[in-house]
Formats: sequence, C-alpha cells, structure tokens
Amino acid sequence: MLSVLIWLPMIGAAVIGFLPQSVPTKQVRNAALTVSGVVLLWTIWLFTQFDLSDSGLQFREYLPWIETAKFGLLRSSQTCLSKSFPCRRAHFPPTRPINLRKRS
Repeated sequence: MLSVLIWLPMIGAAVIGFLPQSVPTKQVRNAALTVSGVVLLWTIWLFTQFDLSDSGLQFREYLPWIETAKFGLLRSSQTCLSKSFPCRRAHFPPTRPINLRKRS
C-alpha cells in the first residue's frame, strides 16, 4: 500500500516527462494535477486506515525473495527470516571506514 504512494508520483513524472513536446502545456498540467490528486486521495485513504491503538508496524508488504529458504524482505525496513521469527531487524556486518586521503 505504501509502495503505491511512493511509486505513483515517480511513474506519473516519468510518463509526463516522456510526452512529446507537441502535447499542449495545459494537457501536461492537467495530467500532473491528476497524478497529484490521486496521490492525495491515496494518502487520505491510508490516513483513515491507520490504527492509532496498534503500536506495531502497519501497511507492511512482504516480498518473497528466496522461497526455498523462506527468506523475504519487508518494505518497512525490516527483514523476515522465517515464519518462526517473523520480523527481526536486519543486521549488517560493520563496514570498514573509507580512507579519503590520497595515496602517495
């Protein structure tokens, strides 16, 4: 659900950006206004569906990645490792610092 809110303006901008220059400015403006209106309506709908009494994650989307290992990604910045450990934060190994000094 949140992915629609993120991708819809990007797709709308890409479609409008690739329109030929022969399209009148008024039609381009109306298309942009239509995309913005749809995004606004979607945002209002999501706002009305938000449950203030629930302290957990809401509107999350699970994307299966490796089916045999039952590993997938949540779009709420968390990783689901399996059905027995459904939503643990992803742990990344520490990275080494980048040396920005020029080598001589």
